[in-house]
Amino acid sequence: MLSEGTGRIKKWTRRTAAVLAFAILAVLALPPREAHAEIASLYLKSPQDIKFHTYNGVTEMYIADTGNNRVIRADTDGLANLIIPVNNPTAITIDEDGNLFVAESGLAANLHAFNRDGEPLLLPKYNSTESVSIIELTSRFTNPTIGMPQLLNIKSLAITKSTDTVTHEQFKVAQFICERYGVTSFFPTTYGLITEACNVYLNQMGWGSGSGGGGVDAETGYALHPDGRLWRSGGYYVDLESTFNMSFDDINDQSGEIAVDPVDEMFYVVMNKTKIDRTSYTGASYYNRPTLQPWLNLTEDYGISSPHSIFVGPDRALYVTDAAQDRIIVVNLDATGSFNRVLELTHELNDPPTAGSFAKRGKMGQTVSFEGSDFLNRYSDPNGHAMASIRVVTLPAHGTFNLTGVPVQAGQVIPVASLNGLTFTPDPLWGGTTAFEWLAKDDRGAYSATAGTAEIFIRIPGDANGDGVVTPADALLITKYLKGKITLTADQLEALDMDEDGEITEADATLIMNIYMGNAV
Repeated sequence: MLSEGTGRIKKWTRRTAAVLAFAILAVLALPPREAHAEIASLYLKSPQDIKFHTYNGVTEMYIADTGNNRVIRADTDGLANLIIPVNNPTAITIDEDGNLFVAESGLAANLHAFNRDGEPLLLPKYNSTESVSIIELTSRFTNPTIGMPQLLNIKSLAITKSTDTVTHEQFKVAQFICERYGVTSFFPTTYGLITEACNVYLNQMGWGSGSGGGGVDAETGYALHPDGRLWRSGGYYVDLESTFNMSFDDINDQSGEIAVDPVDEMFYVVMNKTKIDRTSYTGASYYNRPTLQPWLNLTEDYGISSPHSIFVGPDRALYVTDAAQDRIIVVNLDATGSFNRVLELTHELNDPPTAGSFAKRGKMGQTVSFEGSDFLNRYSDPNGHAMASIRVVTLPAHGTFNLTGVPVQAGQVIPVASLNGLTFTPDPLWGGTTAFEWLAKDDRGAYSATAGTAEIFIRIPGDANGDGVVTPADALLITKYLKGKITLTADQLEALDMDEDGEITEADATLIMNIYMGNAV
């Protein structure tokens, strides 16, 4: 009989062996790359905005990594799962549907729209079938100014809803802060940077700007409350839409960026670019306005000279972008705003896949159908990742290119499961060669560096030598073939079988000559 101590040791040994076996099986069950995924640090350069958003129960952070010309989406542990290249992104926001909107600042300012997969989001225009994923802003919100660049800098961005007064339909509006060059004084006339509140309807029905941005050289900010109300801050005012409005009498310093904590019903405001005040908005109203209280000195405590954005994260901490030092500081929401950490990001190293080229053949007047295998067989990935979708880069000419009966758009992303619905119908009486280019995307979000080409050959009946016309030279090929002087390829045999009886005869040559002479079509 075993002693109690010996029995415990053997039980522990069996239990340990079982745990180790389970761990080994768990590793073996993963693809080799997943079991040994290479993780590397992801470094920021001049980050100017950060947002958190919860969609379908999953909370993620979005960062405008301005100096690196990209937007990063990461989980709450800092592991990036999506990187979208955008030139000079300075402000970002996410709407209730999980779509991402990015403001590009500079001489060419634009508003970019992406879906959750990071693909361009088509925004239908008002009273039009045309759709766009990029709304141009420079011409709308700047005017040529003597001796000044036509520059538009966007500092803050939020998506709100409005209602059409005629149709009573709801549509989305992008609200943002514009900084541009203009007249700052008329007596005498001087020029400089002006800050304004700007907006553009996502259906492009209209746009506008006003002095609500806080005036000349004001620090301003927007924040969207989870209930859809918009917070505005700038100059000497703070406003919670339809609830209260704090003005010069309530604020002693210039207010700037603003963040909302809906859990504790607090809001935080950057003051004079160097400090943060906070207060509760519980029970606040127009007649019961809250009073901001000093909370944190960013310059003294963390060496931050001018934060571009602040946001309360899901971990009950305040995230502060410090673009000047290429970092984001995380601060505890305690009484003194104590240091939590500098945000660290990582990403899985992922080599891009490869998209190859292929050809499809069809007959004049007949639709050519594609299959998923056409693309999958020309796809390869050095990491063993599966292909998730393709992006159509260019469209084929001389016909209609459809996906399940709907015209395909340049830039459209098509999931692998939908590729069997892709078709090309040539224009009537057209034959020849056309093509489209495609990029492959793996299931980790990486696109192929170069595009593959899908060539489409539409055969012209009787054109066996491939010169695009039917001539006596094609009929001569039949005569030589019947006399045994030449051999023909399968494509040539198909092209010369004019009566489609499966045989090449002099009757086929006669039909070719009739077409050449204009006696037949």
